[in-house]
Amino acid sequence: METRNYIPFPNSSFRCRDDRKRPLLVAVAKGTFKIEDGKVLKPVQDQKPVLPKDTYFGEPGESSILRPSDFVPAKPRTDVFVNALAYAPGGKAAPRWLAEVQVDIHTASYKILGRRNWVYQAATAKWLLEEPKAVPTVPLRYEQAYGGRGEVDGEEVVFAKNPLGTGFVAPADPQDGDKVKAPQIEMPGFPVTDIGGDYAPAGLCATYEAWGLVTDDAPYAACNRAHPSLIYPGKVKHDAWITLTNLSPEGKLSFGLPDYQMINLVRYSDGGMLPGAMVLDTIAIDVPNMEVQLTWRLPIALNSDVRVLEFRMEQNTSKTAV
Repeated sequence: METRNYIPFPNSSFRCRDDRKRPLLVAVAKGTFKIEDGKVLKPVQDQKPVLPKDTYFGEPGESSILRPSDFVPAKPRTDVFVNALAYAPGGKAAPRWLAEVQVDIHTASYKILGRRNWVYQAATAKWLLEEPKAVPTVPLRYEQAYGGRGEVDGEEVVFAKNPLGTGFVAPADPQDGDKVKAPQIEMPGFPVTDIGGDYAPAGLCATYEAWGLVTDDAPYAACNRAHPSLIYPGKVKHDAWITLTNLSPEGKLSFGLPDYQMINLVRYSDGGMLPGAMVLDTIAIDVPNMEVQLTWRLPIALNSDVRVLEFRMEQNTSKTAV
């Protein structure tokens, strides 16, 4: 199959099976854009490639996912990933505050907490949760969320929803003054109060599919890898605006998506042609680098032989800065 590229962004295609085991060709395009506060995203010169597999902050399986693979057949909803620190309001250390991600009309909020521990008191045989200490920033990875793994009575125990986190495992025979690190990210209204409870982890990075945080039964729902709070309920509009609160030193950061429409023109071996609109289904925000990666996708049923796959695009120049 020949690929013709008429867009200024990296792209790729791969073959797989759909949810009914039928052959599928998936076209993927990915653009990297510069964030400027209050402006529409602009393409950068150094475009990031389409990713065939997950990348990580550290060791695979032992650290949060930096970027998930782009090689998935489809996503029923739009994933939003955020790589950022939470910054205390006003640039002053605080024991707790809220951070928010607003994508068009959808807002996800997170309770951010300073360093704290559960401390064991032998006199009462209880774990007491300390008040959080004032801090200027908190990393927003699943290592700072509820969860974890460890050994109890010679057997490994794992919090399946987030093995990377903290607070799920306590020493089997604690001594007075023993400490267990408590999570620093929570969902508002759902405080983590006890060691070993069944709490939903909070986070802004991609999740591991095996964690089972996405419980939607729609076709391809498992391909959505964002935290459930950051899976947009539908498809984000091409020209939507995004606002981050307390996820940058300035406190608020706002930018608009470029009004692009990616298109695939499929030319079949029998002479037929079929145009198809690609769907923007992944928004990956990288605040430290002030960049956003946008991914568009189109699954194409292989009912007949594809001879040429053409990547094309349209843009609304009245709204989009290029």
